[in-house]
Amino acid sequence: MSFLKFFSGPTPEKLEKKGDVLFKAGLWGQAKLEYESALVKAEKGSDLPPDWEAQLSGKIAETKEALAKAHQKGAEDFIEGGYYDDARPLISLAQEMPHNAPAYYDKVSRIYAAQGNETEAARFRSIAKVAAAG
Repeated sequence: MSFLKFFSGPTPEKLEKKGDVLFKAGLWGQAKLEYESALVKAEKGSDLPPDWEAQLSGKIAETKEALAKAHQKGAEDFIEGGYYDDARPLISLAQEMPHNAPAYYDKVSRIYAAQGNETEAARFRSIAKVAAAG
């Protein structure tokens, strides 16, 4: 291995392959980081096919979606167990995907309702309706 290759790190292709392995293992956050690193490295100068970056961007979007679903599932589990404060951060992360926003606001509404704060619950139900309407 040449001296320069040692310091330049893995190629974009190797980073992508590592991301693929992590994604298949359900380690979506780590996979996303590998894909993003591959994309940055490719943008800095690599002779990759033009559609490669679009393909990698698609993989990044898939990891974000998988992460959002995992956060949403975790939040629902906390809510079912009555751990509302623990659910809030996960719900917040889940709503990062725009189509999750109505569900996010609805879940926040249910948390407030379960805690007896009907004013905030009603406010978030209204916000959920607006978000669902687009």
